[in-house]
Amino acid sequence: MDLDKLVERKILDETKQFSVRSFLFLISFLTVMSVGVSSSYAYSPTDAQLLPITVSTDKREYAEGDNIVISGLVRSPVANAPITLQIFDSQLNLIHIEQADLSKDGTYSITVKAGGSLWKNFGTCKVKVQYGFNSVVAQTNFDLIDIVQPSKQTFQVNDGGQGYDIPYSIVGGKVNDMKIDFPSFALTLSINATRNGVVSLDIPREFMDAKKMDGSDEKFIVLINGTEVEPSEVPDSSLSRNVTINFLKDDSQIELIGTQIVPEFPLAMPILLIGIISSLVFYKAKVKPN
Repeated sequence: MDLDKLVERKILDETKQFSVRSFLFLISFLTVMSVGVSSSYAYSPTDAQLLPITVSTDKREYAEGDNIVISGLVRSPVANAPITLQIFDSQLNLIHIEQADLSKDGTYSITVKAGGSLWKNFGTCKVKVQYGFNSVVAQTNFDLIDIVQPSKQTFQVNDGGQGYDIPYSIVGGKVNDMKIDFPSFALTLSINATRNGVVSLDIPREFMDAKKMDGSDEKFIVLINGTEVEPSEVPDSSLSRNVTINFLKDDSQIELIGTQIVPEFPLAMPILLIGIISSLVFYKAKVKPN
């Protein structure tokens, strides 16, 4: 047999072997694809047994510099086939991509450090893992948060006559308004909470306070959207009280309730005076001699 025929036969044999391997690889992936895909933050054991591929993160929120641990499972892994990880920021810009090998049991774990020139948009980020064909994909989300300490701001609350400056700071949202609720001895905050956060208020005692019968300090009552929560108070001074309140994403109203607020009863006094005057007029008309 001449040299050309030997070369031709060898190429033919290798092509057949490659075709068989490709066919087996294709069948394995089609089996994985036939089950479905995953797209949630966390999975129960029952769910994980049904999904062809899963993904989750070890926490829901991360700040710049944190390690993000991304893990999951591929139910029908193929030898030497890596998984591809992509992370997109809140503006859907690709900020991270890498490949990783699977363990023998199909599990994987990838640690990514949050930070770098591309990690500049805070908000909800998307994690996408892909195995083989484009349809074998799982996704989850996490929040990239800004932990820079905010500067103190001041909101002026008007009681209809005098204005009172309320120093405050907020992380995770914005204070839209502050109003006095005189009948309830309360200060009501309207907020726009874009994520879980905290607001800290310095309440001047001349404006508002909470006192016990013996004159000592009482805790403020705090309601968020009508539900009572436990605030954190730090002893401040004889002139003001510091109250720190944690809130959740999409919370919209915070009520701080004390035992006194100035000026006390500004609306009730005119009503009371009208009532007294009316009673006197009625009494005089009744007892007037004929």
